Amino acid sequence: MLNEIMSFIDKLIVLCDSITSHLKSLNDWKILEEELEDEQEIEKAAEDVKKLLSFTENVSTEKQLVGMQNDLINRLNKLSDRAIMVRSASI
Repeated sequence: MLNEIMSFIDKLIVLCDSITSHLKSLNDWKILEEELEDEQEIEKAAEDVKKLLSFTENVSTEKQLVGMQNDLINRLNKLSDRAIMVRSASI
């Protein structure tokens, strides 16, 4: 009877060690999963920043183009005014 009890106690000790080991593995897995989620969020944020930078560059380019367009319109208006003055002077 004592041998059976000792055997049972040994099995319980092995079972407790096994459970402890599995709990540690589960905890390690959860930590790794959280780190992976954090890394994925960082990667997504980096992609969002790249997109925003692209939009910023596009807006800057658009502003430059609008400025160039306005400059050309002003030059054409001045040229048109001069042409009208030349025609008026010729008549």
